[in-house]
Amino acid sequence: MAYETRPGDGALFLNKFAGDNPKAPKWKGYVYHHETGLRIELAIWEKVSRKGDAFLSIKASEPRSMTQEAYGDAQPSQLPSQQDTKRLDDDIPF
Repeated sequence: MAYETRPGDGALFLNKFAGDNPKAPKWKGYVYHHETGLRIELAIWEKVSRKGDAFLSIKASEPRSMTQEAYGDAQPSQLPSQQDTKRLDDDIPF
C-alpha cells in the first residue's frame, strides 16, 4: 500500500542546503491544508529568546513555482518571454 498524505498532514526535513548560512531555515517541509487540500510550504528556524529559552520560529507560505525560485519577486515585464526561453533551449546541443 502506497503512502497517502491526507489534508492536515505534512512532513519536515532537515535543510541540507542551508550550509553555514545563519539565515537559512534549519527545517523545511510542507503541510496540506485541512479544508482545501492545498500544499503549504513550511520553513522553521531554531532560535533562542532574550531570556535564553529555545523556541521554533515558523513561516508558512504558498509553494513557490519554478519561475519564482529562479527569478524571485521580479515583475512580469522583467521575466523572459516564452520565445526567449525557447531560443535559449535551441542552442543546447543535447
